Amino acid sequence: MTNSDFTPRITIHTDGACSGNPGPGGWGAVICYLHGDDRQERLELSGGETETTNNRMELSAVIRALSFVQERDGFDPSIPITIISDSKYVVDGFTVWRPNWKLKNWRTADKKPVKNQELWRHLEFVATELSLSFQWVKGHAGDPDNEAADALANAAIPTPSFA
Repeated sequence: MTNSDFTPRITIHTDGACSGNPGPGGWGAVICYLHGDDRQERLELSGGETETTNNRMELSAVIRALSFVQERDGFDPSIPITIISDSKYVVDGFTVWRPNWKLKNWRTADKKPVKNQELWRHLEFVATELSLSFQWVKGHAGDPDNEAADALANAAIPTPSFA
């Protein structure tokens, strides 16, 4: 195989975690770049909030990772990006439910406002003009990058301070 056989691509494994739901939570992302010259690069990101939900952390992981990728020097929006998540909420939400939510003015099938709407809208904005796909992976099933994203998310959960 020659170097010209390698197509640049980005794979992002994301996860969210919460201690209590709601409660303090964290998000983690493992970003894997495969450059066109066969170079590979791996970066890890994480963060947390003192009062949140697991679903908010799952969405935050995707938003923060995509924002990070787009802000890097030399980013090319035509490079395929695959989000790999163990959250059906994220994967189905973006690929299946979001188009209907938009048609119904961000309302669910039972006419209630979509939960975490501001995050869904932010994700939609960040994803604009990207060659983006989503893939679901079973959590805690031995996928090394999913396990790493889970560990990052859990490590980023803020510990309560007692004053």
